[in-house]
Parts: sequence; C-alpha cells; structure tokens
Amino acid sequence: VPGQVHLDLLSHGVIAEPYIADNDVQLVWVRNTSWLYTLTFAPSSKVLSHQVVELCFEGIDTVAEMFLNDQKIGMTNNQFRRWTFNVTGSLRPTQNNLTVVLASPVSSGAAEQASYPYGLQAFATPTGFANINFLRKRPSDAGWDWGPAFGTMGLWRSVKLRSYDIGALNDFWLEVTSDVDINMPQRAYWPPYRPLTVNNSLTLHYYAEVVCSHAKGAIDLQFDIDHTVTLPVRPEQLWFPRGYGAQPLFTATANCSALSTSLSRTVGLRHVLLRRDALPDVSGRSFYLEVNGVPVFGKGASVVPFDAFDGRVSNAKLQQMLASAVAANFNMLRVWGGGDYLRDAFWAEADRLGLLVWLDFQFATALYPRNDAFVANVVQEVRHQARRLTGHPSLAMWCGSNEGLIDTLRMSTNETLQQATADYVALFDEGQRREMWATAPHAPFFASSPSNDALIDDPARGLYLHRWVPGDMSGDFGDIRHYDYDHDVTLTAYYARGRFVSEYGWQSYPSLRTLAAVTQPKDWSNDSPAMAHRQHHPNGNVQLAEQARLVVGARQL
Repeated sequence: VPGQVHLDLLSHGVIAEPYIADNDVQLVWVRNTSWLYTLTFAPSSKVLSHQVVELCFEGIDTVAEMFLNDQKIGMTNNQFRRWTFNVTGSLRPTQNNLTVVLASPVSSGAAEQASYPYGLQAFATPTGFANINFLRKRPSDAGWDWGPAFGTMGLWRSVKLRSYDIGALNDFWLEVTSDVDINMPQRAYWPPYRPLTVNNSLTLHYYAEVVCSHAKGAIDLQFDIDHTVTLPVRPEQLWFPRGYGAQPLFTATANCSALSTSLSRTVGLRHVLLRRDALPDVSGRSFYLEVNGVPVFGKGASVVPFDAFDGRVSNAKLQQMLASAVAANFNMLRVWGGGDYLRDAFWAEADRLGLLVWLDFQFATALYPRNDAFVANVVQEVRHQARRLTGHPSLAMWCGSNEGLIDTLRMSTNETLQQATADYVALFDEGQRREMWATAPHAPFFASSPSNDALIDDPARGLYLHRWVPGDMSGDFGDIRHYDYDHDVTLTAYYARGRFVSEYGWQSYPSLRTLAAVTQPKDWSNDSPAMAHRQHHPNGNVQLAEQARLVVGARQL
C-alpha cells in the first residue's frame, strides 16, 4: 500500500503484463471480481494513549467496505476523497485485523444504474464497460479511444492511524487575491463535548527570510477559521509562469498552540484572472489568463493518465514528463477530466518549473446522476480537492468537466433534453459550482470545456447563466477543440479559429521502442489484427494511413 489489484497480481506472478498483446481482454475477470485485502497490526502505545484514534484512507479505488476486528467501520464510494473513520472503541492493544473488501467497478456501476429511474449515456469503447458515470472513479478506467479498460481497484493512496486528544489541525489552504491578501482557512477537528480556545498564527518564509508574521487573538474553535493577511510583497517575490518571470516559493506554516501541532505548505504569491472581456470591432469576448496583471499566451497540451496503473508512475517519471513539457517550450498544461487530480508531487514540480495548469474536475463525456446522494458525494470531493490544491501557484484555473455541457446537448433527444439539462444544473451548478464558490471563491472557474462560456458569471451574487448554444461551439466565446481527419495536418488554413483552443491534434503511433515492448514484429503494420485491437478510435487506423498519404505520400505502412 499504496497499490492496485492488477499490480499486486502481476508482482506475485498471477497475471502477465497487462499491456502485452490482448491481455486487456484476457484480464477482464480481474475487473469483474471483488477483492479482499487484510492486515494484522498492533498500534503503538503512543497511539493508544490518546482519547481519539482515527483510521485515515487517503484514497480508495473505489467502492469498498472496511472491517476492523470483524466489525464494519465504514464504506467508500469515491476515488477522489479522503476517508476517515473513528476507531477509538474498536482498537485492541495487541493484535488487530483490518479487512478491506473492494467491489468490482463493473458490478457496482451496474447496480447503481439499475436502481436509477432512467439510463444515462456515457462514452464507450469496444472492450470497455458501461455505467462508470454512476461511480466517482477515473472515467478512463472503463476505456477510452486512446487507452484500455482495466477497471482498476485498490488502496491507491496511503493508509494511516491518527490519534489526538482535544483536537487536530487537519487542513489549511491559501488563496491569493488581487491586492495580495492571503486568505487562510483552516479545518480542525475536536470532540464535540470539549470546547476549545486557541491562538493561531501564520508565518510566511521567503527562502530563509521571514517576510510576515501575523497572529490573531483567542478564537473559539467551533467552525472553520478564515484569516486574511496583507503582505508587503516586493515585485521579485511574485510567482510568474515560465517565460514571464521567476518562480519564488514560500513556506506557509499554520500553528495551533493548544494542540501543539502545525502544518506547512509551499506556496507562491501570484494573482490569476480568467479574462473574458468585450472585444472592439468583433463579436464575442476574450478568453485568456492574466497572471499578476500580465496577459499570458498559453502554450501546451492536455495531460491524460501517465499509465493505466497509477501505482507504477514514480515521482521521477512525473518529473521527467514535466521536464519534457518545459523542453518543448510549454508554459501550460491541461489536466484532462477523464483521469484524476494527480498527486502532490505533480503539483510541487509544476510550481517549481513555472507551468500553469488548467484542472478539469474529473467528469468526462457522459451524462451523470443528480440524486441527492451522488450530488452530496461530489460536493465532498470538490471540497477536498479544492482545499488540497488551492495555494499551488501553478493551478491557474478549474474547469467543471470535459465535454459535460456539450454532451448534455449532443447526448440528448428532443424528448430527453429537458431532463438532461435539469440533471446538469443540479449536479454541476447547484452542487459543484456552489461548493467551489464557498471553498475557493477567488479561483478562476470555467463551467465546462468546450463551451460558449457564460452570459452571467457573478459569484458575489451567486448568479451564473450558461450561454446554451445547440451544435458546435462558435469560437467567439469560451474555448474550442480542433480535430480534422480530412485535411493535411500541415495546412494551417484549415485550423480552427477561437479565443482558446483547449484540445487539438492528430493521432500517431507510439515510438517503435514502446510498441516493441508489448507487441511482436508481425504486428507492426497499420492493418494488423494487433493494431486494430489497440485502436479504439472509430476508423482510426484508416485516418492514420490517410494522414501519412497526405503528408509524406503513399507508401507501405
């Protein structure tokens, strides 16, 4: 732990490398099966000496039940949340047994769909499985046009025991506003029968230099605490994206003297705006990021999961990928909404390198439920991820979904459009957006990509009105996509024109070295059965051959 079922089976010799040949099909039994993990442990005397003991799961993929000493202590149904269970009365001083039962995502999604009053369409591939839109799990785990459908399960983040007496400082996160104020909410836990008064302080360090120390008086710790600190910031202390300035980083520390505890985060001081201004002499509005008052031209690409199995993506590999982006003269990346929110190491490296990041919430190319339980689950996910990631200077903007709004239109009929629109508003506007406004009110937030942006976007008044336009996006508002499989890719006259092109490109094969690791020489032709099996994009290999013909002329592929 952390780990995943497929990787554990692979390491014990039960299965072969999943990427080889058609093993994605041969291994469907893994995703169709429920799995049990068990651990025998003895807590330390220090843990047992405290009044409250909690079992914390930083991430579980996805539907699971937990048992401690044969007693059920909880369940999970969201891969993107932290889960904490009070086990104070369940722990034994010596031997304890913890069991986690991971349910098949295939059967879990099917069960949720069967209990829902109507069906909801989602992206599908020939070897994938349905109903992943009923689960809060990486959408691409059910297959995508670029990847396989392994349907992973596992304790994919760390598990730990936490103990305390009168309370615990659990989170703090920071936002920088236009006048370089820092808003520092904190989340603390305490037994409800123990009122608590504490002194809180915030200290910011610029390398070894203390630039601000701000203390508050006694605070009755009943709710979240918000501090606003005005800093005398010098221009050289501002964080800028690559090519626009330096990337100085601070260490922010929240101390809680009554709890004898503190939390630290690395932050950068910068202010980001998503500019959507009226344009002279042309229709529409602008759409670009402004950092510290400087317009930034975004240059980059979308980030999909680096591997079907997150457990074998090392931090070194993440750093290598981001270094490659820098070498390609990128200054921005878009974390696509069919993967996950990425671990802390990704964000720390993006901060260091000066890469701006557009982050999609993890919803992609599907219609989603809007029942109370699902919306409440999503609200908790939004709150957790916003608190975890707000404060990273690289995080420039949030986006509500990949293709969520446009799919509400194109996946609906005249008979279902009203229902689909109501579903979208309930989940994404009333649930997701309102939680973002509450948790990170100053963060740039864009409803869905691509879309024609908003007619009204006024967080202060709680008003948002979509610019609903049937059919393709106009290009005059918001962002657009560009995929053209009919013309020579070198002919720029056919390129789409828009305010911001958030996805574009053409398929290509991996390098031969990559293919050779999982295929045989007999497979290395465009029309081989192996290449047909690995191609999930409709008519994709024909399009590849046609592009090759247009660009380099006809030859044997």
